[in-house]
Amino acid sequence: MLDTVDAAAAATLEEELRASLREAGDGLVLVVGRQLDGDFATQRNQIQERAVTDWVLQLDCDERLTDGTKRRLAAMIDDAEREGWSAVGLTRRNVVDGMVSALYPDVQYRLLRRSVRYTRAVHEYPLLRHDQKSFVHLGAEIIHRLDGERLLRREAFYEAIQDGAGRTDDTALLRMPLESDVRLPA
Repeated sequence: MLDTVDAAAAATLEEELRASLREAGDGLVLVVGRQLDGDFATQRNQIQERAVTDWVLQLDCDERLTDGTKRRLAAMIDDAEREGWSAVGLTRRNVVDGMVSALYPDVQYRLLRRSVRYTRAVHEYPLLRHDQKSFVHLGAEIIHRLDGERLLRREAFYEAIQDGAGRTDDTALLRMPLESDVRLPA
């Protein structure tokens, strides 16, 4: 899902994305442009609704899976099927201006069954029925790269959508380095 108000930029991004993902195979990659309109859950739900696979992995443009997570993705989905999970949370390592931040692990529910929908306009998360289960996979990680200048803009943008959503405490943790004695996954 591409989110931009610039149609030319969206077309360029779409072509670059399609070119980089051709190896995934026909039908596995769908690129759609849609304006955000201040609601992250609705944006993610549009992806969920348009998906053609049973499981959907959603990453933002500043996020990447670690190589180990990429290799384990199929096994993670097999585990989720076997255990009856509907949503899988992945840990996210925030890297701000090249420094691993103290906001770790930052759990993000990004691997969901297609039928699951997100809730909340900002800091969205899966809305699970009473019969659905979730799981946090501590061995799977997203790398989230940000620059310090963006943090203040992001905080203000979130706050404009919903009071308190700017999460100033999170921004402070994002600006602090992770303690040196914390061992991170390879």
